[in-house]
Amino acid sequence: MQYINKLKGKIAASSLRMEEAADRNLVLEMAIKCADLNNPTKPVEQCKTWAYKVMQEFFTQGDLERKMGIPVSKFMD
Repeated sequence: MQYINKLKGKIAASSLRMEEAADRNLVLEMAIKCADLNNPTKPVEQCKTWAYKVMQEFFTQGDLERKMGIPVSKFMD
């Protein structure tokens, strides 16, 4: 909800400025949140396919972090 409230506040105050990096990042973060929330609305098999792809991406990231000798990010193992 913090992203929604922040974006709504900026829109209401007419202070959303896409030329500002922070505002562009906020809009991109909202797009990612929308994509995250969208998956469960798809048919079950399609939802499962994408969920497994995301999990594989996370595990691959964890493997790369371990290989590089850096701490493995939370949920990436």
